[in-house]
Amino acid sequence: MQFRKLIFFVFISLISQAVCSSVYNKPENLKQNNLTEVEFIQPEKIMLNYYKAVDSGKLIVFGILIKRTMLIPVHVDYVYKINDQVPKIKVYSKLKKPMRTPEQGNNIFTGVCAVIDMFGEIIETEAHISLK
Repeated sequence: MQFRKLIFFVFISLISQAVCSSVYNKPENLKQNNLTEVEFIQPEKIMLNYYKAVDSGKLIVFGILIKRTMLIPVHVDYVYKINDQVPKIKVYSKLKKPMRTPEQGNNIFTGVCAVIDMFGEIIETEAHISLK
């Protein structure tokens, strides 16, 4: 009787280990979902694309063309979605000279986040505003 209990315990242990490892083993789950490693793009390469887009007149906020000379780049953000291989890339820059926001009273436009696609194009902007 003791031997049967031991065999049953070993059997249950092996089954539970196999189930847990197949469910929680991240590399295996990535292979099952046909996902490969996420590509990391160096900040230097992102900044080159960002400057290229800014220099070609693609950074417009509140109808104002923002030039490179108006910006102080601060950081690059990578936003990785759980099941996506391509991160959302954002470059945050402060304005050298903050300006009033058009038609918004005394609010001050202090910085901008530019979302860059995989081709280096600015596809979205987020204005950073200080409320007065």
